Amino acid sequence: MKKFCVLFLLVLLAASLFADSDEKLKLAVMEFEDRSGNLSEKTLSDATEYVRGAFVSTNKYVVIAKERQEKAMIKEMKKESYKSCNDKNCQIPLGQALSADTILRTTITFFGGSYTITSELIDLAKEATVIGAKEDYDGSETALKAALDKIVEKITGYVEKHDDEIIRAEAAEVKKEEPETEEVKKSEPVEEKHAENIQENQPKKEVSEEPEKKAAVQENPVEEKPEPENKAPENTYHPYTKVGASLMVVGLAVVVAGVAGFHIASDKEFNKYLDMKNYTTAEDAVASGMSHSEYMNKAKNHREKSNTYKALEITSGAVGAAVVVTGLVLASIKKEKPQNEVALSNISFAPSNDGFYAAVGFEF
Repeated sequence: MKKFCVLFLLVLLAASLFADSDEKLKLAVMEFEDRSGNLSEKTLSDATEYVRGAFVSTNKYVVIAKERQEKAMIKEMKKESYKSCNDKNCQIPLGQALSADTILRTTITFFGGSYTITSELIDLAKEATVIGAKEDYDGSETALKAALDKIVEKITGYVEKHDDEIIRAEAAEVKKEEPETEEVKKSEPVEEKHAENIQENQPKKEVSEEPEKKAAVQENPVEEKPEPENKAPENTYHPYTKVGASLMVVGLAVVVAGVAGFHIASDKEFNKYLDMKNYTTAEDAVASGMSHSEYMNKAKNHREKSNTYKALEITSGAVGAAVVVTGLVLASIKKEKPQNEVALSNISFAPSNDGFYAAVGFEF
C-alpha cells in the first residue's frame, strides 16, 4: 500500500510539471516603428499583420488579437489609435495592460544605403530583451517579406517549407535514385554472361557415366522416412480464462471512462482558468464587487483542479492498463488436467463343484 501511495504521488507531481510546461506564453505583436520615414502606413500595417500570422502558425505562442490591442489602446492608454504607439515607452505599458507575458518590438531604419529590420522579444516581467534578430533588405516589399521570414525563423526556430521548396526537394531525391537504377540494369547482363561462361567452361560429362550412376541409385535406394504420427492433444487447459476475461473488461472500462471523464473535467477547469486570465473578465469581476485576492484565489483554484484531474486521468489510464495486463496473464496460464491412474492390486482363485472362481482387484 505504501509503494502504491508513493507511486501515486510521483504521478501527480509529473502530471503537474507536465501541465505547467505545456502552457504557452502570451505574445503581443506591436506595430512597426519606421525610423527611416520612407514606408507608408499600409506597408507597416501589412508587415505587422504578416509577422503576427507567422507567429500564430508556429503554435508556440498565444498571440493576442489585433482588435483586442486596439480596444486596450483606446481604453487604457487613452490613445485614439494603437498605431500611434510605436515606441518602447508606450508599447511596454500596453503589453502589461493586455496581460501579455512578452511583446515583439520591430523597428526599420535606413543607413548606409540599405534598410535594416530589428526585432526583439521583451519579457514584460523583467522588462528586458530575451532574444532578438536583425536582417537587411533593399527596400522592396518582396525583400521585406523574405527578411521577416528569416527574423521569425531566428526568434522561434520554426522553419516553414513552401510548396515550391517541397517540390524541389522531392525532385532532387528522384534524381539521386535514377543513377542507382541504371547501374543495376547495367550489371544484370554482365552477371548473366558470367554465368553462361562458367557453364561453357565446365567439362562435359561422358555418356558412359550415366548407366553407372543409374545402377548405383538402384543398388542404394533411398529409405523413405515414416510419416510422423499425429500427436495426441496436450492434456492441458486454461483454468483462469473467465477471471482473466473479466479483468480485461474491467480494465478497459477504467481506461475509457477514467481517461475520458477526467480529461474533459481537466480541460473545463483549465479553460475557466484561461478565461480568468483575460483582462476583460478580470475587469468585469472587479466591477461586480469582487476583490483582487478573491479573484486570484478563484483562478488558482481552477488551475489546481485542472492539474488534479489531469493527474487522475494519467492514474486511471495506468491502473486500467495494469488490470488489462493482469487479465491477459491469467487467461494465458496453462495447467495439466488431473489423470485417473488405474493399477492392478490382486488376483485370487477359489475352487468350486463346477470349476473355480476368479477375482481381480484394481486401485483407482
